Amino acid sequence: MINNLKKTERFLLTVVICLISCALIYHFLAEPTLKRIKSLQNEIEIRERVLLKSRKILLQQDIIKEQYASRIKGVRIAVSKEEEIAKFLKEINKLSQKAKIKIDDIKPRESRVLEQFNKSVVDIEFEAQQTTLAAFLYELAMSPIGIRIEQLKITARHDQKKILTCNAIISRILVDENKS
Repeated sequence: MINNLKKTERFLLTVVICLISCALIYHFLAEPTLKRIKSLQNEIEIRERVLLKSRKILLQQDIIKEQYASRIKGVRIAVSKEEEIAKFLKEINKLSQKAKIKIDDIKPRESRVLEQFNKSVVDIEFEAQQTTLAAFLYELAMSPIGIRIEQLKITARHDQKKILTCNAIISRILVDENKS
């Protein structure tokens, strides 16, 4: 049958067969291979970025450990819960005296144990002027022993408008060395 075709027709048939073969090879073999190579290159780039970030963290490991050790120092339980609560109350009292705050009532609540952490909570009632209140709240927030103000209620006294009566719930989370 091919022998019956003229020379130009045979040439055209050969060209068409070659083009169809090239298209099929490209479509079924080359294109999927190229897509797979591209996806693998993207995956390699992503993993390289992750490794670079991990390397940076590993290079800073000593610094991170030093910072951790310095920050955990104030929130680590080294003695009994009662002594820790006493230390917590003493710190609040010291900060209130520093800010010239008059504490009317201070009541420790029951401590809660959360996995390897102990959360001590204290209800505090005090009176202060606006400027001393701001100083006291700042001192509490910046305390090195990790004090957190969970709730704060401020009302003005009826007889003296400059003096504020405050109720606050203050907490401190401690890391239990025995569980970590």
